[in-house]
Amino acid sequence: MASIRKFSNRALKRGGHTLILGWSPVAIEVIKELTIANENVRKPRIVVLSQTAPAEVESALAGLDLGRQKFQIIQGDPTSAKDLEVANAAGAKSIIDLSSKLEYLEDLINAHAAQHPALRVAIEEILSFEGEEIYFNELPALFGKTYADAVLAFNTASVIGAVIDGEPVINPAADQALPHGSQIIALAEDDDQVIYTGIREDALAKLDLSQAQVLPALVQKHTDATVPVANLQAKLLAQISENSDLLSVFDGLFAAQGASIGLLPVANFAPVGQAIELADVAVAGISKGYSVIGYFDAASGGVALNPPKNARITPAAGDALVVVGTFAA
Repeated sequence: MASIRKFSNRALKRGGHTLILGWSPVAIEVIKELTIANENVRKPRIVVLSQTAPAEVESALAGLDLGRQKFQIIQGDPTSAKDLEVANAAGAKSIIDLSSKLEYLEDLINAHAAQHPALRVAIEEILSFEGEEIYFNELPALFGKTYADAVLAFNTASVIGAVIDGEPVINPAADQALPHGSQIIALAEDDDQVIYTGIREDALAKLDLSQAQVLPALVQKHTDATVPVANLQAKLLAQISENSDLLSVFDGLFAAQGASIGLLPVANFAPVGQAIELADVAVAGISKGYSVIGYFDAASGGVALNPPKNARITPAAGDALVVVGTFAA
């Protein structure tokens, strides 16, 4: 059961909270996202610092399912050093500034979501705390290995890039070496699912970099093509508050040029009508320059992000892969 407390100018002593600066309708959607993110967090706390009357904030929160979160509302100026001290900004686990301008990123994401209804579904899941999310993981077993090795080293995680020398690189070249201290960037159901299961040497043996090519993204007009992704600003603010490094990843994943997320016909990577293991689909993707992160079943209209690589599928006409890579104009 959530609890709500109101403060005036008495400074918060205990840190570890999420601090929201400002108040607007977007704040409600941010809090809904944080409620999901905090389901497994012990004693989660959210502090709101805004010039809005505490009673108005409390009224807006009434009726929401806020889980076990504790809320503390402070009326003050988010730009005031004194009021930020009252809200213990220095001790906050994360800070969400509702005045942050992310319109450029929202435009890029909406442009990608407009390409195909299945891609829209995939993007909405990636940006939510429900389903598959993006995680960073440093794994010494992969130091000195290649990006292709990393792609085939996790059964329950889909690698989309790596942090190399402190810089995130989305879908690097298959033969890109992973130096000491590098991190993999992967899609997984939870951080404890980014489990190193050993490099699939059987699949890796089929790697053929001579097949590399730039393919046109699969585009399908749909009724929601002009409709912005719901609560996009709130989703981005909540995600970035949990890990600020995600901003650079999102900048790359939804870029207008270079590697980004998209759909490609499965027939480019696997024979239609023949059963195949997803590890082999992944190596076919890497051979052509793409990181495979999901599957679109045309018959059902369903999208499965991050399916296990030891699963087998039988591709059908119209099916597609959710991939990260560079697409032809």
